[in-house]
Amino acid sequence: MPLILSRWAEPVLTSMVWSYVIVRHLAAGLVLLARSNGAREVEIMVLRHEVAVLRRQIARPLLQPADRMWLAADEHEPVHAHGSDRLRDPVTSPLSSPWIR
Repeated sequence: MPLILSRWAEPVLTSMVWSYVIVRHLAAGLVLLARSNGAREVEIMVLRHEVAVLRRQIARPLLQPADRMWLAADEHEPVHAHGSDRLRDPVTSPLSSPWIR
């Protein structure tokens, strides 16, 4: 059941949410500015370690020569019989949302 708000409550609630988001991001930016270079280096080290651990967990697929052929063929732009590239262009694609165009 949807929440029914009065005519004035919805804009007030929306502005409060946006105010919270802006204040939260400003505070996070201030925290980043206040960090020392040592803390940044430690965070980068931790993130690199996490990436290394995640890479070890993902097994690489065993590709056969036929698989490699299909992947290589997929990299090249196909030639359309009617000369239209509308399905490859994300901005003017007929499948894209109307607000993108």
